[in-house]
Amino acid sequence: MFWLLVAGAPLLLLFGCVAVVGSVAKTDPAPERTTLAQPSAQNPVKARPSETDNPSQPTSETTTPAVQQPLETIEDGTWVVGEDIAAGNYKVTAPVSSSCYWEITKSGTNGDDIVENDLPGGGLPRVTLSEGQDFQSLRCGTWSKR
Repeated sequence: MFWLLVAGAPLLLLFGCVAVVGSVAKTDPAPERTTLAQPSAQNPVKARPSETDNPSQPTSETTTPAVQQPLETIEDGTWVVGEDIAAGNYKVTAPVSSSCYWEITKSGTNGDDIVENDLPGGGLPRVTLSEGQDFQSLRCGTWSKR
């Protein structure tokens, strides 16, 4: 019985290969020719870095995210000076109503450390904002950097 398994294995292997090769040869059509995509605006070609490229140097596949510049106009809300809005002097663009309220607080204190605040009651209020501060404006309209 042992002899039959050993002797039979090459025969099965031989018949298995013939069957596989025969079926592949009968069912596979001739390979189709393919063409490479040409570079275009929709399909740009990216250069691959070579092994000699310095890994600290950016490749053509590296992109730098756009840096958002701080705004120079302020609407109602709470803003971080130096991140959301630029530091500097600001003035409202139209006279305010008596319900206008603004405050400047130290950043990171959740409004607990008030540097300056006001209920101007009318007119054209002005503020000077520095980095490290938060600015909150309620019902004051638009502030513009001067």
